Amino acid sequence: MARGRKVTLRLVETGGDSLGGEGRSEVHIVQGRRFEAIDEAEQHLISRDPGLFQRADYVVRVAPQRLDLGAAGKVEGLRIVEVKNEHMRLRFNRACDLRKFDKRTESWISVDCPKDFAQAYLEHMGRWQLPHLRAIATAPTLRPDGSLLSQPGYDAASGIYYDPRGVSFPEVPRAPTRDDALAALDRLETLFATLDLVDDVSRSAALSAVMTPILRSALAAAPMHGVTAPVAGSGKSKIVNLAAILATGHPTPVIALGPREEESEKRLGAELIEGAPIIAIDNAVRPIGGDFLCQAITEPIVAPRLLGASRTVKVVNAATWYATGNNLKFVGDMVRRTLLIRLDPGCEQPELREFEAPDPLTIARAERPVLVTAVLTIVQAFRLAGHPREVPALGSFGDWSRWVRDPLIWLGRPDPVLAMSEARRDDPILGSLLAVIEQWRAVLGDQRVTCRHIAETANEHGLTGFSHGEFRDALLRVCGENGNISTRRLGQWLGQVKGRTVAGKRLIEAELLHGVMRWRLDFATQGLGG
Repeated sequence: MARGRKVTLRLVETGGDSLGGEGRSEVHIVQGRRFEAIDEAEQHLISRDPGLFQRADYVVRVAPQRLDLGAAGKVEGLRIVEVKNEHMRLRFNRACDLRKFDKRTESWISVDCPKDFAQAYLEHMGRWQLPHLRAIATAPTLRPDGSLLSQPGYDAASGIYYDPRGVSFPEVPRAPTRDDALAALDRLETLFATLDLVDDVSRSAALSAVMTPILRSALAAAPMHGVTAPVAGSGKSKIVNLAAILATGHPTPVIALGPREEESEKRLGAELIEGAPIIAIDNAVRPIGGDFLCQAITEPIVAPRLLGASRTVKVVNAATWYATGNNLKFVGDMVRRTLLIRLDPGCEQPELREFEAPDPLTIARAERPVLVTAVLTIVQAFRLAGHPREVPALGSFGDWSRWVRDPLIWLGRPDPVLAMSEARRDDPILGSLLAVIEQWRAVLGDQRVTCRHIAETANEHGLTGFSHGEFRDALLRVCGENGNISTRRLGQWLGQVKGRTVAGKRLIEAELLHGVMRWRLDFATQGLGG
């Protein structure tokens, strides 16, 4: 065979040589035409190795993850793993018979996949023909079109890899009725028998918390579920782990928020890149918010910063987000992205209590297949009923409204979105804005004023101190600097909150006069809100 000649692919029996596998096709690596060999080798990867995928900027595989749960034993989950060079060489060796021309023998001889060959392929972003991996699942779920995904393996229609890990799930009824859905919902609610949910709204939000991750593959986005209580040991983490056990078969690892937003973004982003189905922020002691988290809750594709690097990577976002904390608070735009579930045991040391009812985590582990099927029965009955909708879809969360919120309302439960008002009520940013607006109304009325005039008015002295002390205190909360009102920071803050309606009022730009902005208080026509 002449050296340098392009050889077309042909299937040859390699006789089970040291490179492993029989029936591998030859791929000739020709000097100056390596790109052709890479493309050819990839086709054999696709046809012979169904375990490789592309995700974001990486070639990935799905791998088992052994988790030690202590007294609860050891379980195996799944995770998405980036394929590195040595593993890529192994996969090429198994998929095809790579050959180079040997001058001494004047023949093509089999070789181990060269390192630079594998590396060149791994850097082939944008040219890979591998199937796209959107998410992994270990329980039956829904495709984005609402159809049931219950067949193990890679589902090309949805980009989901489903592996039940040996668990057998009952078949979802083909034509469940509303009564079947009510019975399924009652079955789910047994999980909350020993949890001190403060009201029916929190109970409805808790139902959403356990349903959402099972249905997450059908949702472009889903709200965060926050769980709060006034005292430790109230069972906050149990709600998160109930959701995790049903969706994945095991409790979820938790993440602590870093002291800085950039550090938190890298930690949380690493979980997204690995395809974590559930991301849980545990015991948050500072208010939860920030640009990255807001994007991660609502956007189907996000670009987190990489740990140990300054660059970002785009990744499909199919995670369900949770947060727990004592007197948990959310700030800014996170309040409209969060259902706040409230627990209150009404005692000083709730962890010392004993219950006659079984522990809910024990129930979840023992009855997981039945409970997962209960969730799918609810949405199947709702779909067959024609998707009855009693409220408008929630902005940014239309799919979640359709498959989680609307079925709960259809079955007579309170609207879980009412739990967002709980997060809004405790928002310190909203509280500060409301305080300024109320004092502005009392002190300045509807005057058109500059930032300097605002600060001078707040600093006016009377016989016994500041004439408008409450107004000054409210301004110090939002634009204080070294104990004084900073007009620079006041202007920045007004630019951030302008037009936001609170209690029927809002701060707006009145006019730009001689290069200086005037502000005034406006009674908004769109009514009350935040």
